[in-house]
Amino acid sequence: MDYDLPIVTFGFINCNRLFYLKSCVESLLKCTQDYKNKELIIVDNASIEAGTDEYLEGLKDRGFKIVKNKERDPNNEFARGLNTIIDMAKGKYVCPLAGDMQFIVEGGWLKDYVDIYEGLDEFVGSILFDAQRAVRVTKGIYSNIMGNNLGFVFDYQRGPFTPSCNSFFSKEKVDKYIGKWSTEKTSHEGETSAEAEIDAKIKKMKMEGLISWNQLMPLHPVAAAIYTDSRGTMGRVRGNRIFGDYWEAKKENLYYELVKYDTALDNQHENIDKPLGIEQVVKTVGFEAPIDKSGSWKKVHLDPKNVKPSDWRDIT
Repeated sequence: MDYDLPIVTFGFINCNRLFYLKSCVESLLKCTQDYKNKELIIVDNASIEAGTDEYLEGLKDRGFKIVKNKERDPNNEFARGLNTIIDMAKGKYVCPLAGDMQFIVEGGWLKDYVDIYEGLDEFVGSILFDAQRAVRVTKGIYSNIMGNNLGFVFDYQRGPFTPSCNSFFSKEKVDKYIGKWSTEKTSHEGETSAEAEIDAKIKKMKMEGLISWNQLMPLHPVAAAIYTDSRGTMGRVRGNRIFGDYWEAKKENLYYELVKYDTALDNQHENIDKPLGIEQVVKTVGFEAPIDKSGSWKKVHLDPKNVKPSDWRDIT
């Protein structure tokens, strides 16, 4: 409730996944009610999904800044959305979001993010939001635990900065060291993407001693990617089709149960010295989590070029 805290800008990049966008937006608002000094921006990439225009108009009435692009540019629209959000941001800190994850911790944590970043500024590139699969967590190389409330660790196995968003970082650092994401790419995925180019640039700067950044992670993740396909994926847009199972949240735009901040603090040391995995922090609402027989969260990539007709549908 302290307006003396720095402004944090949250920017959502959306294209034809209204159900996910609603969950991401509404859960963020609910989970950061205690932090009033926020700026909220949505960049919509020519969505045609029914209900999107009406929802965006409603968000404008609630104080959101809305940018609606009239034409699709699949290979560059995400990078362009990142640039737009960072250019528009008035916040000291910027959090671009792909709009396909849900926040799960109610209250407290956003001030913890600000406090830890300000305390370790020279050494922090970005701070992740979303929970990782336990199998990925076990591969990390972690620092000692830092933070007065919500605990944080550096993961030295990860790059110093997350160029594909869903993280918290300093606008000043982006302006000074990173600049713009390229919007002249022939692919939005893989080694030739704009995100891969930024990742390589930052790693090179660190190798040359120009920066001392590391990736910071909360012990108890504050969000989780939305998995609506039982095979371990989500609905993904390619052209005017959506691939994979995609459906509306069963209850009040929530795919996952919310966790009280104090409960998150009590549970955060369950893994002792590393972040909790998505298997530990997520409780689904009205559907079964995509867990395999070993207890691990499933993950699969659907290739639009090699799917069954039942794996996609036209967006209407």
